[in-house]
Amino acid sequence: MSPAIQNDIYGKFEEPPPVVVEGAPEYEVEEILDSVHDKRYQGGIKYLVRWKGYRPGGDTWEGLKNLEHAAGAVSDFHRRHPSAL
Repeated sequence: MSPAIQNDIYGKFEEPPPVVVEGAPEYEVEEILDSVHDKRYQGGIKYLVRWKGYRPGGDTWEGLKNLEHAAGAVSDFHRRHPSAL
């Protein structure tokens, strides 16, 4: 996977395509930025994810089940923020 690059149109970036893992498209996690308790969500905790190669506008809130191949990023987040959910 290559990093996002600026194209001919100023301010526009090409976003990397997903990687296929076990037959399903997946995106690489750059960093977990935050966590929140969401009682509407089964499992309760959601993580704010910065995706590798994407700009901050592409950050999304994801449940732990969507981050099963990013356990290291989740662990790093909790190591940096021990009081986080």
